[in-house]
Amino acid sequence: GVIETAAAAMGLPASGLTDVQRNDIRMRILKNSSMVFGIVVGCLMGMAPLAYPEEYRLWPSREQKQHMHEDVAEAEAH
Repeated sequence: GVIETAAAAMGLPASGLTDVQRNDIRMRILKNSSMVFGIVVGCLMGMAPLAYPEEYRLWPSREQKQHMHEDVAEAEAH
């Protein structure tokens, strides 16, 4: 797959598991648990900026954008 090809391109060693080991229920549970853990950690990292107070944010909030558009429209009207 894509991951294996990328790992080989980066020079990472192959897992070295046999087909029997790869199909073992414990390995499948470990693989699926690892995937779920990775997704959860990735989502939490992606949501981390939402916890920043508004004054530390690097982008304007929707309300700030709306006020900016209103200010521009008001300035153009005068």
